[in-house]
Amino acid sequence: NTPVFAPDSRRVAFARVLGEEAHELYVGEVMERGQEVRVTDDSRVLAGHDWTPDGQHLVFSSNRSGRFGLWTVPVAETPPQTAAVFVDAVSLPEPRWIETGLSDARQPSMAAEGHRMLFAQDQRDTNLWMASLQTTDVARPFIQSTRRDERGHVSPDGRRIAFVSERSGYPELWLADRDGQHPVQATRFEGTTLDAPRWSPDGRRLAFSARPDGHIDVFLLDVDSGLLRQLTTASSDDGLPRWSRDGERLYFTSNQSGQWAIWSMPAEGGPMIQETEDGLVAEERSDGRGLLFTRPDSAGLWWRPEPGAAPQRFAEHPGEHDWANWTVGTSGAYVLRRVGGRVTLDLVDYETGAVRTVTTLAEHSERAVPWGQASLALLPDETHLLFTRTDSYNGDLWLIDLPDNER
Repeated sequence: NTPVFAPDSRRVAFARVLGEEAHELYVGEVMERGQEVRVTDDSRVLAGHDWTPDGQHLVFSSNRSGRFGLWTVPVAETPPQTAAVFVDAVSLPEPRWIETGLSDARQPSMAAEGHRMLFAQDQRDTNLWMASLQTTDVARPFIQSTRRDERGHVSPDGRRIAFVSERSGYPELWLADRDGQHPVQATRFEGTTLDAPRWSPDGRRLAFSARPDGHIDVFLLDVDSGLLRQLTTASSDDGLPRWSRDGERLYFTSNQSGQWAIWSMPAEGGPMIQETEDGLVAEERSDGRGLLFTRPDSAGLWWRPEPGAAPQRFAEHPGEHDWANWTVGTSGAYVLRRVGGRVTLDLVDYETGAVRTVTTLAEHSERAVPWGQASLALLPDETHLLFTRTDSYNGDLWLIDLPDNER
């Protein structure tokens, strides 16, 4: 992705997508096919890159420290060996952080003389909101800070809320009371991405996914003791866990078969079983009749009645980019729908497949609820919905003069 020619036009820098939210920078020879070298070894998200005018360095944006910032790294000439041999034989240089005084710096662009750099600052504020599913009351902010608060989930007894927040400076797992008060930090990864916290049916543990070592893994947190266990350790990406109704197993998505598919494993750890041919997020129906899941590059919700059965299309929504924006309820599945500038929550009946709009989450902005994350969480009595809402989304351009050692 995003190829950028070097000043000498002989080389090109590009981002290679290795997995979900896992990118690396590579440099290749334009006229020599297969001659390429890897420049970074982070398995984090890249958000733009450019060459210094002398062709000796690359500047790039990455969330390698937890939040997006700018970095510079020296680039060697591509060697006569293949990329694989070169990377194995030579240790990669450590990128150096570029001090800008700003967070969420992205899309760097170097000036021709090399003394200045232009970049974009992404300013997004997400908070947790609460919407009534029984009245016409307007949704209201529930958990807020000056940093991102999102991906909330409510404990089975309704007394605690788990969510991901950057209020400590890094994305971490936090716990709050039922009213959103008294937030307490529950993890201290300090520089990774976290996703999909889910309470166990007994309310004692939280399953979630994180990327501390370059690939996504499933973790289990004992809430009372604070004991943290890593359940998956393979080189594949394994994430977005969901509990079985009895709390004995975890369903998760993995690319260990070569494509994203739904797998399961005992909640205490053990052998993994591939459940579907493909899939991104899966959860058992609350009536016990099979598994609901979303699929890559496909809108809608799918139903597998029993192991080995062919999946059936259950609902037309959520959309392709809302693959995690749905949740199971007592009588049906709640799915997010975006149409005509509105964001609504629909209920799809298990028995009849009938679709009913339960509430409107946003009237005038289809961007109000983020794509690509699990934004919805039901309260146990299904009277309210906790959801992530983007309250502001702005971007600014900044121009800085670089010190001599960063040009």
